[in-house]
Amino acid sequence: MVRDIKENQLPKLREFLVRFDEIRRKNRKLLTESPLSKRIDKELVEFDNYNRSTNDQRSHEERFRILMKRFGASSATSLRRAKDK
Repeated sequence: MVRDIKENQLPKLREFLVRFDEIRRKNRKLLTESPLSKRIDKELVEFDNYNRSTNDQRSHEERFRILMKRFGASSATSLRRAKDK
């Protein structure tokens, strides 16, 4: 993932990954406690399913796709917040 982001985004990467992991944990908890909840993030469930097959090329590609999509959205949100200040 580090190779595929711009150098000026590197400082934001660790914070993003920590938040991403935290959101995944909360999503798994919600899935366990309220499996029919509409608040469950299906893409994160999909990520966790791919994460179980760590030796599979497709699982690597799909996890990378989800991470890059989320990181891009996270960076865009951060930029909008900075402009609003």
